[in-house]
Amino acid sequence: MLHILHIEDNGSDSLLLREAVRHSSVEADVTIAADGVGALRVLNSPQFRTDLIVLDINIPKLSGLDVLERYRRENDVVPVIVFTSSQNPKERARASELGVKEYLTKPMDLDEYLNTIRAAIERWGRNRGERGLGSCSVAVPPQPVGILLVDDNPADVLIFRTALGEYSDLTQIRVAADGEQAIQILTESDCKADLIILDLNLPKLSGFSLLEQIRGTVRAVVFSSSSNPQDRKRALELGASEFI
Repeated sequence: MLHILHIEDNGSDSLLLREAVRHSSVEADVTIAADGVGALRVLNSPQFRTDLIVLDINIPKLSGLDVLERYRRENDVVPVIVFTSSQNPKERARASELGVKEYLTKPMDLDEYLNTIRAAIERWGRNRGERGLGSCSVAVPPQPVGILLVDDNPADVLIFRTALGEYSDLTQIRVAADGEQAIQILTESDCKADLIILDLNLPKLSGFSLLEQIRGTVRAVVFSSSSNPQDRKRALELGASEFI
């Protein structure tokens, strides 16, 4: 059993790592810390054991590299993988100085994202001689991933809810039946949206207009019946990470 500590504040990224482990050849359990202070608390616990740390840099309260610097004062044995959206060369250099084994940049493509982290986990699992059926248990539940589903077709909404039912403890789903309602939900103070899944053909405000308004603020996946290559091109240009 490979014991992994995932230091990550983004709930959707925590869920993706869980999926990567599930589809890997490594049997692992995953402990999740959502901020730097919480990570140090877990690492300093006498009962806690980890074989691999997967670390984001941009986390609340204390940056990932600051966490690593403090941890390295007591432990320089456990391998650390940085998995981050940061491409700052100074951060990469500092990570190297702190003994990071791999510095991986989060891809935007979903399949590439999963394959990248799965391959890294398998490499370190092989180093420890771990083999398994790709199971994963979560020792500290992450914050639920907020998903906003924007679709005016009730049948599609039902399909998505059924498909995500397995992850009911890890997801929080809200539904908007048109583009204007989606914008209204996103502006609510209590709205937590880590991922938006949207159709293009929406009433009141099209999926393209919605993508334009939310561009760069939240990860968006287009799920559409359109097979028009121009629609796909335009959606990706407007910041969609996937077009399915």
